[in-house]
Amino acid sequence: MALESIIFLRAFLAYTGLGISKTLTWRDQFVRRLAIGVDVIVTAHVFGVWSHRYEW
Repeated sequence: MALESIIFLRAFLAYTGLGISKTLTWRDQFVRRLAIGVDVIVTAHVFGVWSHRYEW
């Protein structure tokens, strides 16, 4: 149950980060560190889903 909460939290953080990154890019203020951080969270979320839900 705790692992599912962590996976869900990563999804929430990823969507929030993607929204912020997109908004900043739209305003011509691209922040590379934010984009890399969001990429790491999205990758961790995808691996968590594939390993937990689909068992690879």
